[in-house]
Amino acid sequence: MFSPEVGKVLKNLIYVSLGYGYIYLLGYVFHFFVSRKLGTAGYGEFMVLYSLVMVVGNLTALVGTITVKSVVENFEQKEGVLRYLRGFSLIFGGGVVVIGLISSPFIQQFLKISYLPYVWLVVITWLFMFMVAVERGYLQANSRFGLVAFQSSLELTLRLLIAVALFYLGFNIFGAIFPSTLSIFISVIILLGINRKFFGYMKAIPIKKMFRVALYASPSGFFTYADDLFIRRIFDEHTAGLFASASIVGKAFIWLSLTLFSVFFPRLIEKRASPKEFKRLSFLAFAVVVLIFVTGEVLLLLIGERLFLFLFGDKFIQGFEFLPYYVIAVLPLALTLIFIGVSVSIERNLLLIYTHVLVFYAGFLLVNFSGVMDYMLYIFLVNVFFLVVYLFKLFRL
Repeated sequence: MFSPEVGKVLKNLIYVSLGYGYIYLLGYVFHFFVSRKLGTAGYGEFMVLYSLVMVVGNLTALVGTITVKSVVENFEQKEGVLRYLRGFSLIFGGGVVVIGLISSPFIQQFLKISYLPYVWLVVITWLFMFMVAVERGYLQANSRFGLVAFQSSLELTLRLLIAVALFYLGFNIFGAIFPSTLSIFISVIILLGINRKFFGYMKAIPIKKMFRVALYASPSGFFTYADDLFIRRIFDEHTAGLFASASIVGKAFIWLSLTLFSVFFPRLIEKRASPKEFKRLSFLAFAVVVLIFVTGEVLLLLIGERLFLFLFGDKFIQGFEFLPYYVIAVLPLALTLIFIGVSVSIERNLLLIYTHVLVFYAGFLLVNFSGVMDYMLYIFLVNVFFLVVYLFKLFRL
């Protein structure tokens, strides 16, 4: 029924989906716990900080992408590639941390964060994320998806346990942010122990080539949490918290889509010289995303309200009113993120991708939104426009 290549991808999709199910559940429990402890205003500020971790920290995805691509293309020298990219991640990540610390007072003021050390904690987290990206990228390139899923699940388990302990010790927003920092640091130690290969030659990857891959990979990290990053600038603190509760549930569909796409990515790199197979895998990835969102929307309409109230409590009930619309609003965004991943595998459409980033962020900074529905309509319309352009490009391959 399926070609051997598609069958292999479907097998890995099932493997990764099982691991993600546990991660998905833990993420819900974590945000359920944090939102109830902090209330709407505190949860809104936490989501700004969390989004700062993810938006800038997701630049680390470019290092992970470089790792996967470099290992697949130099598989006989993969250990040397791993050693080289470990050094690169430390130097590059260290530079990002220095810039973040210098600019932290401006970040605090611009995003309306209450306490400067919260920003410092976020900045330190970025360094560990760079290191984790290399180690997980190496496992991914070796098709060890089960191990990646298990280790990611362990990281989120630790994050939840640390958060519970800190909240019961009396910490509030610090108790919500610091668990991410500590659990990612522990992941660095565990992954280094799994991959090892500390000593030996290093296979240098040309900086020009890494820079080119990074140019393609880096925009995707800016998209997913862009809407949460500005909510305290655009809405009052109560509305910001309500929107954050809806968005964190809706983003689960985006993250599931991107997680499953990680199965497709190495195969797309391998099949880029075969247009027919490449398009087949690309459209299979798009179909998986649509299926995720349609199934999720139906489940939300059937049982979503009860689950949402169980997770967040009665004070967040208005947040659920936004949720079905939010899921629809971000479906085009999820599909464009898949297209960006496809573009990375063949190193095309760079100007279009960066135009999309600039237009998307310009709206958050320049448009005067009258309410949450206008905000979501903007997210939907901008990404529908670019999705049409992206699909046209893909059909012309």
